[in-house]
Amino acid sequence: MRRDDANESAERWVSGEISTDDFIVQLRTPAMYWVKSAASRNNLPYTEYDDALSEVMVALVRAVHLYDETPALKSSVGNWSAMLRQIAVRETYRFCAAHRQHGVGGLSAMTRRSARITKARRELTAALGYEPDDQSVVDHVNDEVDRTVRNPVKAGARVSLADLRPHQVLTGDDAHMERIRAVDAQEDVDVAILVDQVIHECEQQDPSVGGVAQAWIGRVATTGEVASIAEIRAATGLSVRTVRAHVEQVRSLLSQRLGSR
Repeated sequence: MRRDDANESAERWVSGEISTDDFIVQLRTPAMYWVKSAASRNNLPYTEYDDALSEVMVALVRAVHLYDETPALKSSVGNWSAMLRQIAVRETYRFCAAHRQHGVGGLSAMTRRSARITKARRELTAALGYEPDDQSVVDHVNDEVDRTVRNPVKAGARVSLADLRPHQVLTGDDAHMERIRAVDAQEDVDVAILVDQVIHECEQQDPSVGGVAQAWIGRVATTGEVASIAEIRAATGLSVRTVRAHVEQVRSLLSQRLGSR
């Protein structure tokens, strides 16, 4: 078996021969080759490869669990290696784009930590029935990255209580900074309200379109990202053609709502 091919281990996982956790561990080797190939085509410095791989592994773990929780989807995949490689390449390209824009990998790592914190707080709140304290969120995130990220400290994946607190800006004009923070907070609220409105309208028009809207733009307010077609398919079980058609409907409604603001 080629070292960049995940199909053999995927078949053993699907058949129940190995666990999901074992499959994820074995997935790291082909993922490393996928990342190196995509990163080299994008001229990513070699020193950033580990960070890129860490980000890709988070996406792959999420995808594997999504498929594992949906038996119909899991059984429909004919080429696991091709599907997972597509996710890995997309995430690598995203990492490379962030690196080109910001010039350093650390900012991307900071963004990932923020997204993980948001996700962990939401998961714990749903599981516990109340909002967890900060230390519980930190422990939850670090437990996950210790399991899914190689050298999590080096990759900047582990979080601390400081990551959960607003960053303090050293400036003599505190009132000015408060105004900036107020504007930023209001923009976040506006985005969240707009997204909720669009998803609700789509659900009223057609539950299928509403499901695509939720999968596509549901996390924009918390992570600033929209889902890919592959991720939407994984979440909804719809065909590529249907997903693309529904995305266009959601996009049209978004444009209308943005134009009326």
